[in-house]
Amino acid sequence: MAEVVQLRKERDERPTWAPLPMTERIGKNIARVQTECLIGLIYGPPGVGKSVALHRAAAADAARAAAASEWHQAYEERRAWKFSRSLDLLDRSAAPAGDEPLIPSKPFLDADRVRGPSLFVVTANADMKHPKAVFEEVARAMGLRRDASNARSLLARVRAFIDEQRVPVLVAVDEAQNLEIPALDLLRSLWDKDDEPGERGRCGLLFVGNEEFATRWNPRDPGHKARFTQLVSRIGLRMPIESSGDDDVSALLDHLGVGDRGARACLHHTAEKPGHLRVVVRLVNEARAIGGVTLDTLRRAAARVGVEL
Repeated sequence: MAEVVQLRKERDERPTWAPLPMTERIGKNIARVQTECLIGLIYGPPGVGKSVALHRAAAADAARAAAASEWHQAYEERRAWKFSRSLDLLDRSAAPAGDEPLIPSKPFLDADRVRGPSLFVVTANADMKHPKAVFEEVARAMGLRRDASNARSLLARVRAFIDEQRVPVLVAVDEAQNLEIPALDLLRSLWDKDDEPGERGRCGLLFVGNEEFATRWNPRDPGHKARFTQLVSRIGLRMPIESSGDDDVSALLDHLGVGDRGARACLHHTAEKPGHLRVVVRLVNEARAIGGVTLDTLRRAAARVGVEL
């Protein structure tokens, strides 16, 4: 029993994401959508790393903002100390103002511009049919008040917040297949600039969803709706993902510490099935709880979780 508890502890202490080639490619496209203020579309089957890459990018953005804020505070404290010391020097009878406060050795050159996160992730669900529900979540992510009577009022509030920022802002919607056309239309109007129509919008706008969602954006597909035309014409980046690559699976298994050759071959095969990397992680965790990742424990783990190897 103690061994099982230790194995579960080791599993829980592992990082929640692995540096996979796929997530790196997704991350680069997320950054491009934000810096160039594009409308982007990333779509593919579940379990290939779309959501992980998106939330990883948001976490990195929040960490950068926190570092900038810390540097800025230290910088302001040093400026205040120098001003106080200059006043003391004018009065020869004054005591020294104390030791000079330190600031981080690596200067954060744009600390005066970055005061908070600039990447905001909203996860759509089946209950968010009305545009107001969507913009309530956008406002929540930005830390804005949500006590508005309608979606248009929230839109104006979010627009004002974005216009006040001095760095490009990205609004990303995960599980975007749950959005209805009215919500998508209003999100498009968030991106549109009133005075500068063109390819570059007010902010970056990214939709992350499944393959079914992508068919709405293809005029040649029977699932396409005519009201998507205004959105389709504004898309600046598309990233279709068909499945996980062998390099992604190998990197994930390395990250999870799977060394058994038979187990790795089995998991490579499993990654080709629906669920992809998500199922691989689930099987490895279950096999490790049983007693280690081998071909035998994987078969037992698959029987437990109802996965066919």
